Amino acid sequence: MPRSTTGKTDRKALPDPQPQAVTDLRKSTLSAEDLHKLLVEWNDTEVANPNCCVHELFEAQAKRTPDAIAVIFEDKTLTFSQLNQRANWLAHKLVKKGIGSNVLVAISAERSLELIIGLLGILKAGGAYLPLDADHPEERLAFMLEDCGKPVLVTTERLAKRYARYDGELLLLDHETVIAGPPSKDLKAPVSPDDLAYVIYTSGSTGRPKGVEVVHSGIVRLVCNNDYCQFGSSRVFLQLAPATFDVATFEIWGALLHGARLIVAPPGREAMDRVPELIAEHGISTAWLTSSLFNQIVDHDVSILSGLEELLIGGEALSPPHVARAITALPQTKIINGYGPTEATTFTTTYQISHCEADSSIPIGRPISNTRVYVLDEALQLVPIGTAGELHVSGPGLARGYRNRPKLTAERFREIKVGGITQRVYSTGDLCRWRTDGNIEFLGRIDHQVKVRGFRIELGEIEALLATLPGVKNSAVLVGEGKPGDKQLVAYVILDTESPPSLATLKGALATQLPDYMVPGIFTAMDAFPLIANGKLDRNALGKSQGRMLGTSSQASPANTELERQLIEIWEELLPVAQVGTQDNFFDIGGHSLLAAKLTQRIEELLGHKLPIATLFQSPSVAQLAHRLQDKNWVPPWKSLVPLQPHGSKPPLFFVHGWGGTVFGFVELAKLFPKDQPCFGMQALGLDGKSDRDLSVEAMAAHYVEEIIAFQPAGSIHVAGYSIGGMIAYEVAQQLRRKGRHVATLALLDSTPFGSLPWRFYALRTAYHLAERCRFHAKKWWALPLGQRLRYFRDRWKGILQERRRLRHLAQPLRTDAASMTTPHPRPKPVDYYVAIATTYSPQPYAGTADLFVNKNANRGMRYFWRATIRGGVNFHELSGEHIEVIQSPQLMAELA
Repeated sequence: MPRSTTGKTDRKALPDPQPQAVTDLRKSTLSAEDLHKLLVEWNDTEVANPNCCVHELFEAQAKRTPDAIAVIFEDKTLTFSQLNQRANWLAHKLVKKGIGSNVLVAISAERSLELIIGLLGILKAGGAYLPLDADHPEERLAFMLEDCGKPVLVTTERLAKRYARYDGELLLLDHETVIAGPPSKDLKAPVSPDDLAYVIYTSGSTGRPKGVEVVHSGIVRLVCNNDYCQFGSSRVFLQLAPATFDVATFEIWGALLHGARLIVAPPGREAMDRVPELIAEHGISTAWLTSSLFNQIVDHDVSILSGLEELLIGGEALSPPHVARAITALPQTKIINGYGPTEATTFTTTYQISHCEADSSIPIGRPISNTRVYVLDEALQLVPIGTAGELHVSGPGLARGYRNRPKLTAERFREIKVGGITQRVYSTGDLCRWRTDGNIEFLGRIDHQVKVRGFRIELGEIEALLATLPGVKNSAVLVGEGKPGDKQLVAYVILDTESPPSLATLKGALATQLPDYMVPGIFTAMDAFPLIANGKLDRNALGKSQGRMLGTSSQASPANTELERQLIEIWEELLPVAQVGTQDNFFDIGGHSLLAAKLTQRIEELLGHKLPIATLFQSPSVAQLAHRLQDKNWVPPWKSLVPLQPHGSKPPLFFVHGWGGTVFGFVELAKLFPKDQPCFGMQALGLDGKSDRDLSVEAMAAHYVEEIIAFQPAGSIHVAGYSIGGMIAYEVAQQLRRKGRHVATLALLDSTPFGSLPWRFYALRTAYHLAERCRFHAKKWWALPLGQRLRYFRDRWKGILQERRRLRHLAQPLRTDAASMTTPHPRPKPVDYYVAIATTYSPQPYAGTADLFVNKNANRGMRYFWRATIRGGVNFHELSGEHIEVIQSPQLMAELA
């Protein structure tokens, strides 16, 4: 964009995005009733919106709620007043560098406070932001910066080295630097709602990306006076999308312009692992997920999302089976399908999904406020209801056009006459139709543009680059499904037989110019491409063709260990490869970040190892990963929550371990429960022989409470404990109630306290215990031959004395020398350890209710104690069998289910 000598934009030099020609619709053949529906009833979306810029609305909000928390990132927070001051500091810096209305400022920052400060500060200066992803290829970044006239680049000290070759001006934006800046007043930049707010580059069919120019009024129309979701100061938004993805517009400004709280997810691929924790910790009410990520979470554990009040999903066509499961499992969550191209500012239509059949399509809904949509044929004429046509969008949400691409802008943004009114519309390229209920149904694309994992991709851009690579005679790129619901790019290539390039060469060459989501996951070598009668490529037949997949090495690298064999089984289950070899690179044979998350989950489920997704990027082959898992210096993070029966629509039931600290005793019990009853076990720390054990029942319970809340951030909690685990479950319930959580079920399975008790309960317990033991030993003694009876009592007395000495020895370090209990060697046996810490726990009165499951010969002193301690009431259930048989009883399952 040309600039004047003062550094301000010469607005007369801006290209006019509206072509001069106006195309009229031909006389419509629709009935008057249908015309009324299409033009008025279903497009009646006009509402009053503030005639302000984005930063002006934020400044007004900061004045209303200066001390309210605006942004939280990890352990850092900013109030609205603080965020306003930090952004003012940057705005003043930018104005001094000549930034004004319609002047672009590039910003490259990971999800962080700095990112939010940077975006707001650029707008406050009157400029428009150009978000850049530092992980994109250097050549692609250089093109975007050059295409935008080498703007000032705002970045952080850590990322600045990625732009070492950039000859434009850099401005470092680090938290400490901004904090040190003096307070600054709001600027009054000469900017209007029709001026640029940001430019986002999307894939281009000609082989180069195109920049979409979005104005302030488009953002205001997106987040103001809309009812597709709730906007207000009581809301908490999750900021998960990268700044280069236009959904970040909805997340950031939807929160900050209404006094809501914005929770910024950590940077990098590990953010997906943190979603459940963030929802639970911050009480997130509103989140947007790509369809792919949503499907992955539903497959793994849909209850992760149960704390959300509103969940928007989109980016690509939804999977009805996944949505149907989510609707059943999340009755309190409003699930919304959000559709819209970048050129129409994030969302064009939305649809609240209240019911979904697994084999039916899900509509994209109706237009949001101040948005009109039309389904037109090739002659730009309205098509009848139920007839397919191209979707066109009109209204203030439309972008100006494409950066420095007047011809392309004229092709996609045009003026037509609809219903006698000339309107500027954007041709989406999406094939849609109106349903009779007034909702729009998405049918696919009319060109070669696709969406994969939420990113819009022009297949022609990839094909154009492949054609330039040495050794590639011909190429075509399609979207395939390696596994059901897993879309990925597949490149078909005809290679030079004399000097064929390797898979690494092909991927490496593309990776230097394309972001990773545009690099095909699978490369298939073909001898020839199928053609249709006119000699053009038959893409349908190509997708069904069998070729040689590049990159597999299964013939030469079979599994050498049992661990490698198990890993290969998991890979073959997830990847579109018939045979996987130990040297195959996960990302060379169809793997991507979402599949990486699934892989780490499968490893946890089948092998008992929890590993961060980053581990797979560091060890991408079976052999490398197996070696990493077996490395004695690598300790996987321990997780106490163990899925026994993870699936089902009912609230989960958590079982706390017994004497040994393991959950093996609950495995058979979980199998007795109905298939719709999820069951999870809580295993103790330290069973891996590496991590430290908890030193008290209270500490153990606190750890379990943390994991339970992270897993189930909302709703009533059901917890049970067997034997000594009953004491831990009792303390878990106490701590949950103190945190304000409702404990619907506290089940104590043949549990008795071991610690100090009031003398009357201690006396009763001791008396009944002695009576029961005498009865037991008398029965045993009477059954022995006469010659063995005397020795039986002598041996029992010795055993009692030894047991007393052992317990006294174990209990002492817990009270006086905690460090001695956490040393790796020697480690007491689990049974000894938990007996020792149980003697230090004294149950306090419990205000809730509980169910006590006991065998018929249970100590009556225990019953008296629980009646007096559980103030809300206790229900006793008698079970047949001895203590060890209680958790194997179908009767117990019937009582608990």
